[in-house]
Amino acid sequence: MSSLPRIYTIQASDAPQHSETLRKILLELESEKRISGFTELSPDDDLSSVWDNLQSEDLVLVLLTKAFKADKTKIENQLKTIKSGQPEVKIAELLIDNVVYDNEFITFPADLRPIRDREDMDGVWSEISKSLKNMLPVKQVDEETEEPVSGNDWGKYLKIAGVVVGLLVIFFVIRGMWNGNGVAPIPAEPVPVEENDVIDQPAPEDPDGQEEEAADVLQGEDCLSFNHQNLEVRADDNRFLVTDGRSRMMMFDTREGAEQAVRIMRHYRLDNQCFAIRPNAALRYFKTGGDIPSGSFGGEDCNRISNPQNLTIRETSSDLFQILDGNSIPYSARSREEAERVIKIVQHYNANFTCYVERPDPGMVYLRR
Repeated sequence: MSSLPRIYTIQASDAPQHSETLRKILLELESEKRISGFTELSPDDDLSSVWDNLQSEDLVLVLLTKAFKADKTKIENQLKTIKSGQPEVKIAELLIDNVVYDNEFITFPADLRPIRDREDMDGVWSEISKSLKNMLPVKQVDEETEEPVSGNDWGKYLKIAGVVVGLLVIFFVIRGMWNGNGVAPIPAEPVPVEENDVIDQPAPEDPDGQEEEAADVLQGEDCLSFNHQNLEVRADDNRFLVTDGRSRMMMFDTREGAEQAVRIMRHYRLDNQCFAIRPNAALRYFKTGGDIPSGSFGGEDCNRISNPQNLTIRETSSDLFQILDGNSIPYSARSREEAERVIKIVQHYNANFTCYVERPDPGMVYLRR
């Protein structure tokens, strides 16, 4: 039997109203059997013992408030270490105040506006509740043991249900062959069709393929929005940070590299930073108006993708999955799933170039046509 996930919240003491609202949401998740329960922690607690007991699919939820700033870097570094060793553990940050969040984690609210900056706080908490429910679906529970039912258990029940349905089908088929007196029914006479009668006909095929298609959307895309007009470069521990004032977007070894990244983002009017699979995504890319950028910019460092539709995957002896474009290796991933996701992104947007700022260890990577 698999167990329900547990939520661990980490919060300072300067947001009691929001802590109480979150507590109500978590109690509702528990009552709906989405989680086994939750534990409320403060930055002053001994968190190492908590990290040792984290289970697959547990969620760590950090409330970003002004009072949390002093412990933010220390705790975020601990969480990144956990995420690299236990990728199934979910880690999210909740923006209560205007505190710089970390792009490696899930961030609430979805539009990245701090909750205290809003007039309709109830509305945004409602949206956060829906997001948590999507992240933590209801699991079927065995009535006798009150434990979640695993896929194998459900397979057993489905087989039994299949047998029952099969027997019912046979019963009604045989019953339909006979009337109430035990005599086979007389077939109905075909009804002639008059010249003016209307008969339902299948819709004609669209030979030109001009029927309206559904919007071409890449499912499960993980993106964070930003305003390129708010980008700035800040010195950060002997390196240079590109930020929009809320998010630590990229780090560079030189100020020149960071400033070049800002120029590129403003040139293409980029408004979303996206990730294949976080944390430590094998591919980060940017969008403008829902698509990757097109065109060119002076001083760009780009490699052409010879054919996006012919990308292949090769597993190496070091448990890496290289993505091959002919003889070149534009990307490497930690799992086959992530490698397949990278290929899906490149093919979906029909990218022609992978571009870099400040190689060999680029602070910015982006796709363009």
